Amino acid sequence: QHDVMVFVGQILAITYFVGLFFKLLFSQRFLERLGVKTALYILPALALSLSALLVFLLRSSSSEQQLLLYFCSYYLSFEVIRRTVFDPVFLVIFQPLNSHQRLKGHTVAKGFYEPLGIGITGAALLLLYYVPSLAGWFDFLFIAFIALLAIISFAAAYRSYVYTLQSAIKKRFL
Repeated sequence: QHDVMVFVGQILAITYFVGLFFKLLFSQRFLERLGVKTALYILPALALSLSALLVFLLRSSSSEQQLLLYFCSYYLSFEVIRRTVFDPVFLVIFQPLNSHQRLKGHTVAKGFYEPLGIGITGAALLLLYYVPSLAGWFDFLFIAFIALLAIISFAAAYRSYVYTLQSAIKKRFL
């Protein structure tokens, strides 16, 4: 267990370092080119594509060390994109709101929906632990379902964001 804990600690340190490096050097330019709408869809699309790749790799490889490397690469890619692209764009969506609504929206998103997502994922992992025959395609289907749900939610959030921006601009200039 000591070796695994050291390895996980190293992966976390590398992830945060790469995320910080990417955020400092590329995040602003990357977001300016993509725009808010496309940047919102990057994370679910990445989760879906990496999950499909992971299912393929799980079927073709049996080495535990390779699987650990695949999972760590998945985590590193996902976390770097989440921290450097998705989180800043997600916070930008709240900017046109007044300070009370912005605080409430941020509190609901970070205080309710993030823990809910972690809880649902934990329940899915627990299900996989007790029903190991579900492993493989269940993982992919679960992530695909969550990614599709995220894309639908982000589309609705983006429409609301554009409407709020238009309302704020009209109020400011009329």
